[in-house]
Amino acid sequence: MRLILKIMTIIIFIGLAGALQANAQGMEFFKGTWEEALEESKKQGKPIFVDAYTAWCGPCKKMAAVVFPNPEVGAFYNKFFINVKMDMEKGEGPDFAQKYEVRSFPTLLYIDSKGELIHKAVGMRQPAQFIAEGKKGMYDEGHLEDLAAEYKEGKRDPEFLRKYISLLYVAQAPAYQRVAFEFLKSLDEITIKEKANMDLIYGQADRISGKPFKMMMKHRALFDEVYGVEDVQDRILKTAMSSVKEAVADKDEELFNDVIDVLKGFGEEAEIDIYLASLEYYRGTEDWAAYQTTAIEFLDAYDVEDEKLLNTIAWDFYKNVEETAALEKAETWARTSVQIKSAYHNNDTLAAILYKLGKLSEAIEVAEKAIAIAKIEKKDPKSTKRLLDKIFSD
Repeated sequence: MRLILKIMTIIIFIGLAGALQANAQGMEFFKGTWEEALEESKKQGKPIFVDAYTAWCGPCKKMAAVVFPNPEVGAFYNKFFINVKMDMEKGEGPDFAQKYEVRSFPTLLYIDSKGELIHKAVGMRQPAQFIAEGKKGMYDEGHLEDLAAEYKEGKRDPEFLRKYISLLYVAQAPAYQRVAFEFLKSLDEITIKEKANMDLIYGQADRISGKPFKMMMKHRALFDEVYGVEDVQDRILKTAMSSVKEAVADKDEELFNDVIDVLKGFGEEAEIDIYLASLEYYRGTEDWAAYQTTAIEFLDAYDVEDEKLLNTIAWDFYKNVEETAALEKAETWARTSVQIKSAYHNNDTLAAILYKLGKLSEAIEVAEKAIAIAKIEKKDPKSTKRLLDKIFSD
């Protein structure tokens, strides 16, 4: 039995209820020089977002604390941009500020892989507004229209097609799959080895049902050699786990099985990921019988020490499971969650499970404790109060 100390580093890619809400991934920021960021932009076929800030800027700090960690912001910006934070008063900052005429803070810049400005906004933005700015900075719409016209006229040289496909990709344009498929299908054993073609495939291998991902997997040894085994493995894992959401949304069991097959390719290293992907899929499709079996098997096999994940699964059992033996396991998981870190949410869960098991005296005690903690945490304990109403009205 193996000990999982940091399981949330694994499940950042999936949406497992409360665990994700509390620990979801915000924006990832590139670590490196500006030139290295430009190279990464070319490699992944993505534009660059730059947070131009200063250490003394209040709105800059607020964006860093509230907006950048937002899960929806992270999901959008991590998919479509290379994200860079740059202090305008340190290192490369002053020269960068002069080149891009940064005079107020924060300034939000959207720049292509050649270093040319696509879009610029000044001042703090709330998450929805920030995502809206990002959509303006994904590509130059006029340039995309020009490329579309050239494509329609029959232009097909590889450099042009790579540029056009990259813009279609970041624009999420309907024509992307058709144009990308045409180009990628034309690559042979020699042309696929060209770095520019490999960068295009690697940067767009974000759906396991997509042509770029399938080509990367077919030529796995080549991509391992160029990008490194660890980076390619991480890329495959992220793509597989993000595809679980797609499978849930479409109730696509075939796609889910494809995800599991991809994960099985990692051998024993992927056991945890397979369990978590399965839990996410069964939860999302409301297959509670399969969810129950998988959760029990998983938590019997591993000593999980993430209190939020334990609490989430225990709560799902409270809401959707009736068997006494299974609820007793959920009670154990909820107790472990409380032991790791006692908080309002897991005490509320434990009280609810105790009530469902008929352990009313302890349920009242734990519920009252949860309400007291809620006051300290400044949370609304209305669900726990409703639970007490149920107990005392029975």
